[in-house]
Amino acid sequence: MKNIKISVIMPVYNAEKYLAQCIESILSQSLEDIELICIDDCSTDSSLSILEEYAAKDSRMTVLSNDTNHYAGYCRNRGIAIAEGEYLHFIDSDDYMTENAYETLYNAAKENNTDMIKAKSKGIDTATGVYVPNALYDLSKIPDSEFGSVINFYECPELFMSVAVTPWNGIYRREFVTENGLLFNNLKCVNDRSFYISAILKAKSVMLLDFCMICHRVNNPESLIGQRAKNFDCHFRSFNIIRDICENAPENVKYLILRYEMNDLCAWFSRFRNEYFIDLYPEMKQFLNSVNITEIMLKDREKEKSSWYGICSDILKLSPCDYIKKYGIPVLERRFNRRNSFIECSYAVYVKNSRSSLLKFADEINENRDIHTEYIFVDDGSYDGSYEILVNLALKYDNVIVIFKDNAGVEECQRTALYAAAGSQFRFCTASEKTDDEDCSNDIRVSVIVPCYNVSAYIRECLDSLIYQTLEEIEIICVNDGSTDNTPEILREYAEKDSRIKIIDKQNSGYGNTMNMGIDSARGEYIGILESDDYVMVDMYESLYKIASENNLDFVKADFYRFFNENGKLELFHNSITNNKKQYYNKIMRPRDVIESFRFIMNTWSGIYKRSFIEENNIRHNETPGA
Repeated sequence: MKNIKISVIMPVYNAEKYLAQCIESILSQSLEDIELICIDDCSTDSSLSILEEYAAKDSRMTVLSNDTNHYAGYCRNRGIAIAEGEYLHFIDSDDYMTENAYETLYNAAKENNTDMIKAKSKGIDTATGVYVPNALYDLSKIPDSEFGSVINFYECPELFMSVAVTPWNGIYRREFVTENGLLFNNLKCVNDRSFYISAILKAKSVMLLDFCMICHRVNNPESLIGQRAKNFDCHFRSFNIIRDICENAPENVKYLILRYEMNDLCAWFSRFRNEYFIDLYPEMKQFLNSVNITEIMLKDREKEKSSWYGICSDILKLSPCDYIKKYGIPVLERRFNRRNSFIECSYAVYVKNSRSSLLKFADEINENRDIHTEYIFVDDGSYDGSYEILVNLALKYDNVIVIFKDNAGVEECQRTALYAAAGSQFRFCTASEKTDDEDCSNDIRVSVIVPCYNVSAYIRECLDSLIYQTLEEIEIICVNDGSTDNTPEILREYAEKDSRIKIIDKQNSGYGNTMNMGIDSARGEYIGILESDDYVMVDMYESLYKIASENNLDFVKADFYRFFNENGKLELFHNSITNNKKQYYNKIMRPRDVIESFRFIMNTWSGIYKRSFIEENNIRHNETPGA
């Protein structure tokens, strides 16, 4: 296809719910001389199939697929590299274009020979479909006289700070983008702000259009907004990227941009600080000290009116306790990182003016810190200094949660703590009590690791085969690798019924990382591995453990069945682990002395392995994606 006027670039990740509407709004545009470049970023739903289905019907559509998940910035850059249109538009896969949008934008760009055009957009609530006003999207702060004029950033820099930095609310001349080396950063979140800043600093001709070009979904639970709190360092890294970009700009421009970026960063911090204070506060303070925030503050002529100035000032000068009191933050809860440990037991401790007891409790935690135990302190309106002790404990330790309640009473505090607890076993006491409960850990013979990713169709059968094992002294460690189906709900359902089931939730990072997390969390004498779409015989682990323990084996392996279940018909195929060499069965061997053993079937799931053997030899899974 020749004479392409606009190349539309669309990153796609698990967008099956809205993808068809987005694609159809593009391909049905009155401007037909367009190309649609879709980059699937390892979607785990049916997004790629939907893309391929549309591409088969319309030759203007190109579908690329990433080998690993790289995020939206990388996808857009990949689209830029192959785009052939005069202009570029970047669209999110859950948004949709208004009628005649591309024709309107293209005609305005060509007639005025602009490097870029920014237009109005409309925020649509995902759940209700109701219009959500937003001044940056609506361009409601732009004077009517400025629409339709060719301008540039240096003529009216403040004007550009009233336009959303998003890439989907405008088009960019492709030669302008490529000649200036404009690219998106590769951060998981906040990967578009640096592109916008680079563009407005380089563009010689820009037009703001009084026309709504796109409908953008807001409050979408599937969007990356939900990842911002967990990846808040992306805001810091984006700020540093932009600081480098505008380093050589005129001073008034440089500090205008940095204040604009700081205002956005502080707005997101304020949005998340109540729920994620323990994580965000120290990170934010460290960041502010690292960027010479005082210099930026001094350059802000409107600092007394700037909300970001007040937020930064308080973080720099107030202690955590004073900050919490000033802003009324009710919960100090750290999202416990289960990479190297797993919470087995939660102690809920009721606190009511218990300063002296808390000091003893703090000493006990310092001396006997157990990463498998979490402490949930619920403060019932203390005024004797307990408050400060609790804050310091929460700031110091990952596995300490502090919840502040005003005159709630013991019963309400206990309910609150139980809701916050991560451990499968729950203990409740007051700060002055010394619990006599036994240690939460059991005499575990085998830790069975079950890596889980989108296995809702099979996980019940898998777990059923484990919970009914004749060997009862097992723990079942289910490591959920960011499943996007209802696998997590099924895991929680089973965990509520059987305390031996432990769940580790993490972001999708591949099989190797998933297995290593499971190994790190295991406490059994031996480790077994069961794929989440498989199942085992009811006496498997008892049989293997009996042989392994009686002979003090490093590991023991057995034969297995492969099965096919099609059209309701189950077919089993026996697999000999030794490739039918019977002389190697039922004997103890050292593999290095029996070279033939290296030709045996090298699966991991038809055996058990002594945990001390694995740890002493630092045996790990390869964490290379796909390995």
